[in-house]
Amino acid sequence: MFKKETENLIKYCAFRLRFNSFATRKRINQLTIKIPLKMSKNTYVSDLLKRLPESATLAMARMSRELKEEGKDVISLSLGEPDFNAPDFVKEACKNAVDNDYSHYPPVNGYPELREAICNKFKRDNNLEYTPDQIVVSTGAKQSLSNIVYALVNPGDEVLLPAPFWVSYEAMVQLAGGIPVVIPTKIENDFKITAEELKAHMSPKTKLMIYSSPCNPSGSVYTESELTELAAVIKSKPDFFVVSDEIYEHINYQGKHSSLGTIPGMFDQTITVNGVSKAFAMTGYRIGYIGAPTWIAKACSKMQGQVTSAPSGVSQMAAKAAVEADPSRVSFMKEAFLERQAITRKRTIYWLQQAGNTIILGLCVAGLWWGLAYLVECAGKCF
Repeated sequence: MFKKETENLIKYCAFRLRFNSFATRKRINQLTIKIPLKMSKNTYVSDLLKRLPESATLAMARMSRELKEEGKDVISLSLGEPDFNAPDFVKEACKNAVDNDYSHYPPVNGYPELREAICNKFKRDNNLEYTPDQIVVSTGAKQSLSNIVYALVNPGDEVLLPAPFWVSYEAMVQLAGGIPVVIPTKIENDFKITAEELKAHMSPKTKLMIYSSPCNPSGSVYTESELTELAAVIKSKPDFFVVSDEIYEHINYQGKHSSLGTIPGMFDQTITVNGVSKAFAMTGYRIGYIGAPTWIAKACSKMQGQVTSAPSGVSQMAAKAAVEADPSRVSFMKEAFLERQAITRKRTIYWLQQAGNTIILGLCVAGLWWGLAYLVECAGKCF
């Protein structure tokens, strides 16, 4: 019984400290270094940029790099980046692309052969049937998400964000002039929203919901039955769309992965986001993609065409090799993560049993909420 209570404490701390704690956000803001400008008081910087916060994750990563450059021994728990290199077969595909002169401007939405490969991947892994014109390849899944928000959200539209959520969701919505509406979750529901909670937060202004499964940061995974219950509420409002962020699809320790777009009647209201950064350790290749109804895909392509155009051609060919590969070819990474989680879980539970709340209280008093949040989050993902 004590072990279960300890596990719940760890998950509760991860949720409250990193995402709901005023002290956490205040601490990160204090540590954020503003962009140095020659003009006094940022006089000429746009109001839009002034309203835009720096990514908390990137801010912590930057601070970590700066401390390392000073010779300090730092363990960074900020960026969601596997500490593996890209697989050799991906590297070979990239080299071949260079040799075969993939050095010219690609189509804005990505090379046709890559989009075809992504369609096959969606069918194989997710039972989702898209056509190449419903796929848009972008410079990372972050751009994929940004494209969707800017293509769909008008000023004043409400965007639902089940908490805890990835830090950039909220900033993207604000940048588009939308209104983020946070849906709190409960520990007894494994930090997942219920159909009743979703319905309670919907309004005539609701336009979009963004969620991730497996969830960054809680690690929670929505089951098919849970998605079916949510879908019943979503379908009651035809002008309501959902972004299903599935970038951690293959780093899943809780069983089968389920995609919202496969639920009957949800295909036309779902935009599925994925990429190769997490499962294939290809963060630096910067390739993300979406599968969406044709009109949404065209809108995202139009947005991307005015911002970055297409992602790197050689990266696209490397991504093609990745999505064509059987996921078992990179299962060694997941196995290594599981071993590390077992160690973290064992040591953290022992630490809490021995020290109780004394150490937690001491860290909080010392102003180290933000560091504790990340430590506990890693342990919380074990459960």
